[in-house]
Amino acid sequence: MPLGITDYLLIVLVSVLGSAATAGMTGATVMLTLTLSTLGLPLEGVGLLLAVDPILDMGRTALNVTGQSLVAVIVAKREKILDQGAYDAARRTSFQILQAEQAAEVEGTADAAAEAADSSEKQPATA
Repeated sequence: MPLGITDYLLIVLVSVLGSAATAGMTGATVMLTLTLSTLGLPLEGVGLLLAVDPILDMGRTALNVTGQSLVAVIVAKREKILDQGAYDAARRTSFQILQAEQAAEVEGTADAAAEAADSSEKQPATA
């Protein structure tokens, strides 16, 4: 279908206004449906996207969360307000607690988890 300059301007306008209105919604089908219906284009192809969009949406969400977390750490480090010791300790501790919980599940006792967590706190930190 050939699109004119007015169609392109209408797509831009609908996309900008629609993105503000649908900021908290997951999936791209709402915006796609809104844009296609505004231009009078057929909506039959949207059904095909429903099969793959949840998988793509999970990837987009994971990328956004990772990027936003990374930016906060980078800014804190550049501003010299990042407590590097606490940051490293939290990373090590969470991994060691996970290992202790897995060991406790294997052995079937809560005492094993406590012992593993205590011993991991006494071990020197490795980078």
